Amino acid sequence: MYLEIYPGFLLNFSESDMDGENGHFYEFSSFRLNLSERQLLDNETPVSLTPKAFDVLAVLVERHGHLVEKEELMQRVWPDAFVEEANVARLVHTLRKVLGEDQNGNKFIETVAKRGYRFVAMVDESTDPADPQEQSQSIAGPQSAKALSDPKYSSRIMFLSAGSLIAVFLVLLLSLNLWTADPAKVQVVSRDRFPSSDEAYRSYLLGVALADRWSRDDNRKAIENFQKAIELDPNYAPAYAGLGNAHSVRAFFGGGGNPTEEYLKAKAALEKALALDESYAETHSYLGEIKVNFEWDFAAAEREHRRAIELDPSSTVVHRMYALLLSFTGRSDEAVAEIKKAIDLDPASILNHKIYSQTLYYARRYDDAISEGTRVVDMGADFSSVSESLIGSFRRKGEDDQAFQWFVRGKVLSEETPEEIQRWRTIYESSGFRGIFERQLAEALETEKTGKDRPMLLARLYSRLENRDQAFVYLEKAFNGRSMAMVSLKVQPDFDLLRSDPRFNDLLKRTNLE
Repeated sequence: MYLEIYPGFLLNFSESDMDGENGHFYEFSSFRLNLSERQLLDNETPVSLTPKAFDVLAVLVERHGHLVEKEELMQRVWPDAFVEEANVARLVHTLRKVLGEDQNGNKFIETVAKRGYRFVAMVDESTDPADPQEQSQSIAGPQSAKALSDPKYSSRIMFLSAGSLIAVFLVLLLSLNLWTADPAKVQVVSRDRFPSSDEAYRSYLLGVALADRWSRDDNRKAIENFQKAIELDPNYAPAYAGLGNAHSVRAFFGGGGNPTEEYLKAKAALEKALALDESYAETHSYLGEIKVNFEWDFAAAEREHRRAIELDPSSTVVHRMYALLLSFTGRSDEAVAEIKKAIDLDPASILNHKIYSQTLYYARRYDDAISEGTRVVDMGADFSSVSESLIGSFRRKGEDDQAFQWFVRGKVLSEETPEEIQRWRTIYESSGFRGIFERQLAEALETEKTGKDRPMLLARLYSRLENRDQAFVYLEKAFNGRSMAMVSLKVQPDFDLLRSDPRFNDLLKRTNLE
């Protein structure tokens, strides 16, 4: 159920408070931080910052005087990707070099050991001065003579007026089912089948679009929109199904409560959706997903997915979800066929193509995985979502230099400093990917000391380094901790070295994958 073919300003309109109409500034020492223009000035001289460095500074300054936990920084600056804490530390180090010390010799950013950072300088907050009468008027209403004569204000007014009107018109088109695209490619719930108020339906649609982005921040907004739709219409089954899916995604990617709590919320919402309407196909698909990720009940998951396809064979969601189950259980030819059906139904869905690339990688079809992964990047997806299939496929083809080029691209996109990227280059030049894996392992072990467990990552790194015993130590930790990544155990290429070991077959049986 995807709205990726719709213009992005539909979502922006729904969430925005139109801050762009007036600038928002923070002033400290000789600096002026302009949020609306994304600019830092030092005595009116622009200071060069990378986008992520600016985002970190903005979060710290907004919360000045208060501790900002590392986890919060990572969630706000990298909402749709996993990053190591070292990335945050490097950006803070960069900011300290840029900001220097104030006139009293004091630092601006304080480190709170093992927790996070605090912006300790005095900060004044202000907004761009504007005519009070102008601020109180509607964006579509009359504007003051000053605003109309000032190119800066008039251009913003023209843009926001046009964008707002088009967005409202688009929402109305969706609400009234007047969209003229092929219905098989616009996966939205029919108003005829599930009548609801315009506002509830609009909230539901926005929830769907946001949830399907698979990012932490968008997922939080998706949950809010589904909850709003339910408040407006407590008997709206699709909103409960969407809410269940959003909680399931949050459990998998983080950003909310602990995974068990999110799983229970997902299951409760999906059971409510079933009670309201057993025939809604995507509820069965989402139930099948949590039976895979949380319950490791692959037989029950298959029944749910088959029921979903029986109810609605034209839904891209049901074919995509079934493809994941087939892939994890090693039925690669069937998985490829199912994800192709999903793409045929919704070729504009980036998520469909991401899953296709992953499916091909798990099937050991490395040339095809590279082709599809490259297509996903060309479609504008976050590189981190296909980095494993691209880098892994090149490595397994023996094309390490190509793999390393993509590895470096990922580091550039995550805005590591040139010095850090050069360190990676030096390691690769002297030790190849073994040196890369050794450094990644050292970083992961340091992260583990802080209480942040990632046993499957450590198991994969040890397996890449051919340390079988340590790989099994962390696979057992992943099993005992019910790590959701265990569902890929049967097909993950990183574990090919371990497959001949009886301990591996035992793990497959205990995970219900054999």
